[in-house]
Amino acid sequence: MHKVLDLSTELMYSFPNIVDVQLHQDPIFGDAIGGAPSESNRFLFNGDIADRGPKAIEIFTTLLTMKLINPNAIHILRGNHETKEMTNSYGFRAEVLKKYGPTTLEKFHKFFTSLPFGAVAEKMMFVVHGGLGPQSVHLTIDEINRINRRQDGDNNEVVEEFLWADPRDNVDTFATNHDRGGGILFGPKVTSYFLQKNNLHLLVRSHEMQDHGYSVHHNQQCITIFSAPNYCGVCKNKGAILKLAKTDNASASADTPKLQLSLVQFDAKHPPKRSSPQ
Repeated sequence: MHKVLDLSTELMYSFPNIVDVQLHQDPIFGDAIGGAPSESNRFLFNGDIADRGPKAIEIFTTLLTMKLINPNAIHILRGNHETKEMTNSYGFRAEVLKKYGPTTLEKFHKFFTSLPFGAVAEKMMFVVHGGLGPQSVHLTIDEINRINRRQDGDNNEVVEEFLWADPRDNVDTFATNHDRGGGILFGPKVTSYFLQKNNLHLLVRSHEMQDHGYSVHHNQQCITIFSAPNYCGVCKNKGAILKLAKTDNASASADTPKLQLSLVQFDAKHPPKRSSPQ
């Protein structure tokens, strides 16, 4: 386990803060689902692998082994649960200490700081776990890449916005997120401004349970993808993944890329052990 974490941390640090992902034929966005990543079937996991049931270590080990074997076939982004504070409170710390011990936990915390906190997919999508805030909305991708990410996400305001912000259609720009007891809500003008500033077309994020596994916001410029069905064994929600494939659409242009998006919904096959939603 220590060797896998050490090699994975070193490998992750070789990628920029915002990974440039070329997804090719049959890619999938999601949190923690099955499949067989390869050069022609690339996966992007949008954070929150920690604290998602009693076998998070085994899921991490599987994903990281695949990443080490083929670094460009699978990409893993940082979620708000890939932070020390959250893993101390919602189960992952206890799981690691029970199965391995404090040295392994320390290595996981270091690994979390190596995870990129965003991606640009096919030069058209900005993918981030949470969303945008008053600081991050004004940044270009190049400026984001200059942030020092070798720190816990809660120690940097911009990174915290990327990990925690939530979209709302009834918010003009920004508002306090009273549902979470803190954090930022961002509105359609924010999404439109950021995408236009960076010459992008769509914001894809996760972070919130969705009854149908996904939700579309901000005049179809923002999509929430939630890939954990029957969340915490109590929510009875569907999971969803977003698939992206090339198309031969003759009418496509530089402003409308030759890409086809499709949403796939699914139910929980084996309900996980019950825990408290967060």
